[in-house]
Amino acid sequence: MTEPAQTNAYPPPHHIVRDLQVVVDRSGEGAVIRLPIVPEIADATGRVRIGVAAVIADMIAGGTAIQAVSPAWIATSNLALQVGDLPREGMLVGLPKVLRQGATTIVIEVRLDHRAKGSDEGGANAEAQTVGLSTLGFAILPRRSALQAELHRSRETGDDSVYAPAGGGFSKPLLEAIGVRFGGAAASEAEAGSATAEVDLDPYLQNTLGALQGGVVAILVEAAAERLGAETLGGPVRVRGLELQYLKLGRKGPIRARARAFARTAAGLIARVELVDRGDGDALLTVATVWIDRARQTA
Repeated sequence: MTEPAQTNAYPPPHHIVRDLQVVVDRSGEGAVIRLPIVPEIADATGRVRIGVAAVIADMIAGGTAIQAVSPAWIATSNLALQVGDLPREGMLVGLPKVLRQGATTIVIEVRLDHRAKGSDEGGANAEAQTVGLSTLGFAILPRRSALQAELHRSRETGDDSVYAPAGGGFSKPLLEAIGVRFGGAAASEAEAGSATAEVDLDPYLQNTLGALQGGVVAILVEAAAERLGAETLGGPVRVRGLELQYLKLGRKGPIRARARAFARTAAGLIARVELVDRGDGDALLTVATVWIDRARQTA
């Protein structure tokens, strides 16, 4: 694994986590993460992207795992996320629970709830509807860097509760903001039925290990699958489910996701997505299975 980026804090001032404006609440029993839903993080149907839901699931599960394995550290090994109708407004809330902790691995479940705009923001009286469930596995690492130790200290003291700087947030749609570049369906017979999405390994998207952040990997997977689905099905689509296996950290970039259809369903299709590090000899980083449904454009 690479050495972490040289910075005094994580995330740095200019980072996707900051622009998502998430808030972590550790004042009650356990931890809760809250994401305000804004138009910039919506898919073609106007609902929050499943990749963004994966970001907050990865964040709160990772934080929970770090607390549980201290003084060791963790790295995401797998992430599964299934959703119903994700919301168009209000707040998306992630609530974690440790399912199992062993000597080398820990498994966390995150329930995703929707709280309507104007409801109590995360309190016991908030009206909530469960809209998704994620299960994440983490490898327990024996050592941590000075940056990771500082992040652990800030989590213990609550200094990291609010990630959103004043005036933060996205000024353009998410995929544009993170610099996603698309390739169309491949023209060759060998690569027929595929589409690609690619990002540079910018500090804006990195984790504490200097690699592409696990939730951002899910966004890139979603983007490639979404493009494939729209081209194959001839209209807007929604990604309903993701299963990712993290094999290796992306150390150089650019990072490319290629989606290929392998089965049709009544609602759409199932795709296989592979992430490779183009700067590292196309080393295979992540493999994913993605469920894609046809969807209607919002009015």
